[in-house]
Amino acid sequence: MRILIADDHPIVRAGWEQTLGQVHQIVCSCVDGQQALQGWLQHRPELGLIDLRMPGLDGCSAIAAIQSADPQARLVAVTSFGTEEDVYQAIRSGARGFLLKDSPLDVIHDCLLKVAAGERFYPERVMSKLSTRLTRPEPTPRETEVLKLLAEGLSNKQISDRLGLSVETIKDHVKSLLQKLEAQTRTAAVHRARLQGLLPPPF
Repeated sequence: MRILIADDHPIVRAGWEQTLGQVHQIVCSCVDGQQALQGWLQHRPELGLIDLRMPGLDGCSAIAAIQSADPQARLVAVTSFGTEEDVYQAIRSGARGFLLKDSPLDVIHDCLLKVAAGERFYPERVMSKLSTRLTRPEPTPRETEVLKLLAEGLSNKQISDRLGLSVETIKDHVKSLLQKLEAQTRTAAVHRARLQGLLPPPF
């Protein structure tokens, strides 16, 4: 297969190149997400391995950008951490596979073959935790507007004035947001939304 690799650590990149280069053709080796996007558009490989934590355009953003430019792109998110949030954000971005950097070779090759064949490959131990979250409804566009104003510290009355809606309608939106984000308070909802990438970091 023709493969693109994106990782900001030169030693890790070299390891991928040496390991995968014995079987596949490495057509592009990138140091950040922007290079990955440009490399994909230039080389149009069959598969891409994208590190999630890179400077500038991070892995999830790069995956989303590549998927937007090429909906048929088959991308595997790669990370050293593999937290529930990592996997969730990778899936939301459009990654068709997920690998830990310390995965055994047979797991790596199995992942690449399945994703290249149009299948999906995610760690079962993480997916079991994510099953409920992945089927949970996302905030609607209007709820997202309310969420952004909550993050600014506005009251229900201030939000209703800003959006031209009744206070009761805003209360309903806030109640729905608390349920969807599994939060008890407005502050907790904003915090969870930031962790899930629904809101940008505060700084």
